[in-house]
Amino acid sequence: MFLKNVNGQRCIGGGIRAKVKIIVEGVPGNDLAAFMDGPTIIVKSNAQDCVGNTMNDGKVVVHGNAGDALGYGMRGGRLFIKGDVGYRVGIHMKAYMDKNPVLIAGGFARDFLGEYMAGGFLIVLGLNRHN
Repeated sequence: MFLKNVNGQRCIGGGIRAKVKIIVEGVPGNDLAAFMDGPTIIVKSNAQDCVGNTMNDGKVVVHGNAGDALGYGMRGGRLFIKGDVGYRVGIHMKAYMDKNPVLIAGGFARDFLGEYMAGGFLIVLGLNRHN
């Protein structure tokens, strides 16, 4: 599925339980992939806040920066952000049985990274730091 000219539309991919692939051209709004359980979402630019909110399974790739509260309550799946991420990323992430959420940011993260985190993997590479 291809979504073009996206400009802040919220809840794209929210609650989907099928193994579908969604390619987003433009900037998706808050709660991209919220409550998602299986799809793959590729964003060709930046994303706003709460990507992967309470996500159970699937994969999200953002080829830019992303906002605050990524992976909030995430219980499974993978989030890959090429650039920087905002505040409170990974808050309340948790692992359960065979589910281990993974969140990787290529740039840097703001304050409160992994706050109240109870499981999973949260990796910040810091590749675009200039100092």
